[in-house]
Amino acid sequence: MHHLADFLLGELEALEDLHMFRISKVNSNLFEYVYSSLFQVSIPCKNFMPIVTKVNITYYGKPSSRYKDDFPRLSAFFLTSANQYITEGDDLTVREVPFLFRLTSPFAEYFR
Repeated sequence: MHHLADFLLGELEALEDLHMFRISKVNSNLFEYVYSSLFQVSIPCKNFMPIVTKVNITYYGKPSSRYKDDFPRLSAFFLTSANQYITEGDDLTVREVPFLFRLTSPFAEYFR
């Protein structure tokens, strides 16, 4: 049984690396993850259903530990736009929020 748990944890880590998506908290009131080691996405929920109007996307980690941003004003605009696009959208599931975030992020061209 212990070997199965280790195997499944390894599979989860491989999937998280592949999708640049690391889950940090999951419960009935909050789904939180780190995207691309750059952004923290917090999705408040009510009984596992997201409250889209309260989704919050922020930079993850200390500014000194992130990559050098050649266009900080553009990055700030993308972050604001992603927050606005998601919170003003239709009702979404927890699965749809990361998808929309990828489409509005500065790295969107890699996902099309």
